[in-house]
Amino acid sequence: MIKKHLLICFLLCGFLSSAQNELEKEIVGVYQKRQGPDDFTMVVIFPDHRYIVGYFGGMQKGIWKMEGDFVSLTQETEPAFVLYGRKRKSFGEKTTISYNVEASNRVLVNWESTANPSFVPVFNEGANCFSYPYVQSLKQEVQELKLTQLRQDYAGRTQDKSEIFQFKNPEAFNELLLINLSSQYTRGKTQKLLFKEEELFLSPDGDGIAKRALESLTKEDKDFISHFSKNSLFKEELRRGEEFFPYYENPKPEEAQVFHRISVNKKGSQSMPKVKKTSLFIAECEKN
Repeated sequence: MIKKHLLICFLLCGFLSSAQNELEKEIVGVYQKRQGPDDFTMVVIFPDHRYIVGYFGGMQKGIWKMEGDFVSLTQETEPAFVLYGRKRKSFGEKTTISYNVEASNRVLVNWESTANPSFVPVFNEGANCFSYPYVQSLKQEVQELKLTQLRQDYAGRTQDKSEIFQFKNPEAFNELLLINLSSQYTRGKTQKLLFKEEELFLSPDGDGIAKRALESLTKEDKDFISHFSKNSLFKEELRRGEEFFPYYENPKPEEAQVFHRISVNKKGSQSMPKVKKTSLFIAECEKN
């Protein structure tokens, strides 16, 4: 009797596993919904359990798995802060910091090596008009850079705790490039989408999106999306022509040099530091 029950259990488990494998094969493909030139969503699901979600203004990536009739998409995140540096002989004692940051994140920065530093807002509160690049010039060597974000709760109250990121500069780079992305890249989330009859449903009350084969993508698009799904946006070296590299119309040899990524030396939560009232840059075209 026990052997019979065990046999039934093995057969049932095998059947369920086979059905799950078939479902995982079925869902692989391209799902695209377009409602206008600035309103589209593309979901690409690869057989290696990686995926991307593309939309107007950005892309996300991560790992997928089937949970019954639903596909669970778990987003992979990018770092809150990324710092690059290089040496410019022409700068002499000067150091510059280029800020490519998300203004809505209320980024705070400190470049002084003191025990209890005051932080300076990169942009003014309510910044709403931008004209890049934003470059800070200092008549000193920057040995370390501390960074955080001014976070508020839903009632608009500043939170008591803050996560501080500290970067050391042992190579004495005198041209620094700071990058801070929007929260859609740095805060991960998991979402579950219904997959039914070869259609993917982006919302419970929305229409299903019919599947297209991966082969319907051009080779160039497929290679780009596949590479994006497997790699961070931030390489160890940043070269001219790549995203985030400063733009120069006719660069001098020194301006075309490679930037090197600087690792985070330390990060941790602590009480919100002192914040100066005056920001580094004012970006304002109209009053809020």
